Amino acid sequence: MVAEAEATVAAIVLANRAAIVRLADLIIAVHECLQGDGLPGTSRGHPWSQASTRAILESMADPRATDETRIDRWLCAVRLVKTRPAATQLCDAGHVLVNGNAAKPSTKVRAGDRVDALIAGRERIVEVVRPIESRVGAPVAVTCYVDHSPPPVVTEVRPGIMAVRGEGRPSKRLRRELERLRRAGDA
Repeated sequence: MVAEAEATVAAIVLANRAAIVRLADLIIAVHECLQGDGLPGTSRGHPWSQASTRAILESMADPRATDETRIDRWLCAVRLVKTRPAATQLCDAGHVLVNGNAAKPSTKVRAGDRVDALIAGRERIVEVVRPIESRVGAPVAVTCYVDHSPPPVVTEVRPGIMAVRGEGRPSKRLRRELERLRRAGDA
């Protein structure tokens, strides 16, 4: 439900920036009704204030704030890397290209830019749809870029057993099959 709400907010922001003020007022009224006695203006102890909600939504809609951003901040914000220092290290090592040119961490990206990056041994090719600076949830993050990356590499561990990098720990059944094949290969 939260993911659907975030996706809806992102779609509204992209489609109509003028709707942000009305949306902020609506969100404030709903939160007040849920947290208070059911009447607007009667909220008690709610962590979001009217001012902070309005500021967050207006910063998302501000055209100057979303015009361009640093590549290291954007990579972290859209969850392609876990931390900003990791994104900075990728840029410094030359693993990130913006529009075909090597990118320093301070390189600015705009909507429409192509970012090529080698992240965790996998080539990622993405097109920037919306430059953002602060980290957002995964459902909103995927709306900020178009992924043109090739599919992950599938390797064959043993004949008949395929392993995909990043799939995690093998299941108990698969571990038993691997052990059985190892024993059969040793004999």
